[in-house]
Amino acid sequence: MIFILDVRGLHKTYGKKRVLEEVSFQLERGSVTGLIGVNGSGKSTLLRILAGAEKPTSGAFLIQGQVMKRARSAARFVAYVPQENALIEELTVLDNLKLWYADALVPLSQALDRGLLKEMGIRDFLKTRVKNCSGGMKKRLAIACSLAHEAPILLLDEPGASLDLLMKKELTDAILLYARQGGTVLWASHDPEELGACSKGLLLKRGRIEPLEGIPSSTELLQRLSQ
Repeated sequence: MIFILDVRGLHKTYGKKRVLEEVSFQLERGSVTGLIGVNGSGKSTLLRILAGAEKPTSGAFLIQGQVMKRARSAARFVAYVPQENALIEELTVLDNLKLWYADALVPLSQALDRGLLKEMGIRDFLKTRVKNCSGGMKKRLAIACSLAHEAPILLLDEPGASLDLLMKKELTDAILLYARQGGTVLWASHDPEELGACSKGLLLKRGRIEPLEGIPSSTELLQRLSQ
């Protein structure tokens, strides 16, 4: 089987600090996988490497069977939504989308009327300035912008932070829709309760990956972390 994402022995150090050690795992197409770990465990570092925004110290990863030899190579296959808000607050939703869709294969006008952007209801608030959008709307917009090039892999770094229950449900619905359309999701969070939609989990502990059978409860996670 050719996995859509195949991570092989990634290491990352900053000076003498070892952040990732022998990280290996595979993701199947259409899967939604939770990446669980406490704050500072290296989740963001791992996602930045897979997004092509940072280089590993050693190791490799393949996307659709191709070794990503350069950081830029991964950017063609990966949509990355970091914790930080990358949107321009003073611009409208439409203007933010235009920046991301400037050289996309599918024109923005078409994208708004089909698939994920249509289902997420992006058209309903096109004229709203981002600074006036709710947290849930901003997250939906961030995902819509990151998927402008219809990447087959979506990396999410703590997307539920600061969202209320309703906003989290809207976010989860959008992510599951993307997966149903064939997209593959790696969803990082320190909160297992947020990852209920994930079909499997990966625990990042002391720089290493431990595969999980499903998503553990908060109590089970504490037990795993204390071992």
